[in-house]
Amino acid sequence: MLEPDLEKGAAGEMHVIFTQPVIGAENLNFRLLIKEAPFAACLFAGPEMKIALANNRMLELWAKNKSVVGKLVTEVFPEVRGQQFLRVLNQVLTTGQPEEQLACHAEMSLNGIPGDYCFDFFYKIIRDASGRPFGVMQMAADVTAQLPATRALEETNDLMQTTIQSLQEKKQAFEKLFSERTKELDEANSKLHNVNDKLAQFAYVVSHDLQEPIRKISTFTQLLDNSLGVISEKSRSYIEKILASTGRMSSLIQDVLSYSQLSQDENIFQRVDLKEVFGSARAQFAETIREKKVLLMVTDLPVIQAIPAQIFQLFSNLLSNSLKYAKTGTDPVVCITGSRMCKEEIEKHSNLLKYELKTVPNVAEVASVG
Repeated sequence: MLEPDLEKGAAGEMHVIFTQPVIGAENLNFRLLIKEAPFAACLFAGPEMKIALANNRMLELWAKNKSVVGKLVTEVFPEVRGQQFLRVLNQVLTTGQPEEQLACHAEMSLNGIPGDYCFDFFYKIIRDASGRPFGVMQMAADVTAQLPATRALEETNDLMQTTIQSLQEKKQAFEKLFSERTKELDEANSKLHNVNDKLAQFAYVVSHDLQEPIRKISTFTQLLDNSLGVISEKSRSYIEKILASTGRMSSLIQDVLSYSQLSQDENIFQRVDLKEVFGSARAQFAETIREKKVLLMVTDLPVIQAIPAQIFQLFSNLLSNSLKYAKTGTDPVVCITGSRMCKEEIEKHSNLLKYELKTVPNVAEVASVG
């Protein structure tokens, strides 16, 4: 057997070089390195893996004494024949590549205390002076004290993985449910849109077709009134009620017709001359305006971007409410003017209008209904 010397290689790597027999050289550096190592260490020499050196920690780990030094590992441990341990030693000796086996468990008695122990094993090739493979050094670190923390970390990792997987599954389930609900909502909105379109078309057709009968009832009632000449107060009352009812019915039909027109898709913003639209709305109430002697004051109505039907409905409602709630015995005056306002002025007027509607009896209710 050769005596080892120690020298530093590239990057500070420790090389063990055997130059002369080891026998009788107890104080050599390499023997001291093995003997005083804070971990179990031994040296297996040659392809037959003879135990060349072993410190007390390794002998204790093996539960053997110094008599095993110089013997083949298969002689001391026959059970290792055909096992992974020998294959690892031969692989390191053949390839020169270090190997490690981490967290290896063993039921054994260490320092007279039996139990389940855990070790990390490291294997390193040893070369002679000529650079040829001489043997394999094995080092074993007792990591049993770290076992509880390692197990706790593994359990924590397992729990985290389980939790993450569960969250991912829930996320996927939620995304699937959200996608299904979104699809259902889109389908429901599409159906509702179709229904609203059909309803608006129906309301438009019905209201348009009802206008002619109502107009004829009103016309023939007026002709009847004119042809009767002098009639009793009771008959006059009947005729007035018929005319009033047909007027209300005509107004309701016109409202339905206007609403159906507002709900059509072709209602897009365009240039609207407010003067022209107001003129059309005023023509609807020409007879009432003459009867009640209403004074209309309209100034500075501009051209704006709007939906014509909505602006027409706005003016119609404005005139209708003005005429409906005018004081009896007075000549109503309706003033309509337009001006450009900034955001702050709009908010100020809006708040003032809300306050006035709340303080005037019944007006808030009427405005809300309108």
